[in-house]
Amino acid sequence: MRNETLPGILKQWDVIYSPPMENTDRYDADYLSKSIGSDWIDMNLFSINPDLVVVDRDQTALIRLLEKKGLDVIPLKLRHSKMLGGGFHCVTLDVRRRGTLQRYFG
Repeated sequence: MRNETLPGILKQWDVIYSPPMENTDRYDADYLSKSIGSDWIDMNLFSINPDLVVVDRDQTALIRLLEKKGLDVIPLKLRHSKMLGGGFHCVTLDVRRRGTLQRYFG
């Protein structure tokens, strides 16, 4: 699916729209990500490489969609970081990369 609202530099990319989040009622009121009004924090995933992503294991529809799009998915439970309003991508930092420098645009 293409999105005409994307900047020109991204128009050649495939856009994957996330299904609604599931199992979001499991949070207590103390969770910052829930209290700021967004269930979408569970959509947050971490790309290990172009074909492999880590996803919240409770998001089964999202996992099925990503697998249908040809991605390999590692479903994991991420508990404590959500108290601070983050997901897998928010709480990771690569400190070492292998391979060569690549241009993803243009």
